[in-house]
Amino acid sequence: MELLKLKRRDHEPTGGWRFIDEDGFQTVAGNFMQLVEQASRHRAGNDISIPPNFPAIVEDWICRHVPSSFLQPPSNGKYPDPPLTSSVVRMATEAVLYKWIHSGRARLQSDNHARERAEICLDCPMNVGAAACANCHGLDGWIRGYIGRNPEIIKGLFACRAGGGLNMLYVWMPDEVIRTTLNAVQRPRHPEKCWKLKL
Repeated sequence: MELLKLKRRDHEPTGGWRFIDEDGFQTVAGNFMQLVEQASRHRAGNDISIPPNFPAIVEDWICRHVPSSFLQPPSNGKYPDPPLTSSVVRMATEAVLYKWIHSGRARLQSDNHARERAEICLDCPMNVGAAACANCHGLDGWIRGYIGRNPEIIKGLFACRAGGGLNMLYVWMPDEVIRTTLNAVQRPRHPEKCWKLKL
């Protein structure tokens, strides 16, 4: 897979200089080089490998989470899908949560079942960072307050590009609630291996 490049590493992109690592940890810095240095320190302190091309990996992650106007043209001419905005993620997450509330707060999935679903999400290209992180906008605490579970027990879950909402909520939801969220537009967007399609 081609690693994308920014037009300028000295021009702060939309959302600022931030990087979410594979363990779900978010690094925020004042410029690109500080971001790479701080993310490298996090990896070193948490026994995560730091490949020689780590700056390029960080740059690629940024490119996939900012508007295409900040990117150098990819060699194949295909720009990544635009990032999910915080407003889209919030609306989709609220819609699922309200369906659960209106269902009479049907029984949530067990921790084990939620983790099984999460394993599929973590390996899915549709599990993408939104233009703003969940905890920056209080969505994680909001979800925790409603469902009484800690959505952060499963690290690395972001937003579902296919459904728009937060995977940290989806994995806990009862089957019948998830089924009602899969409308004719959303269903074809989900990869064939998605657990939602098997309900």
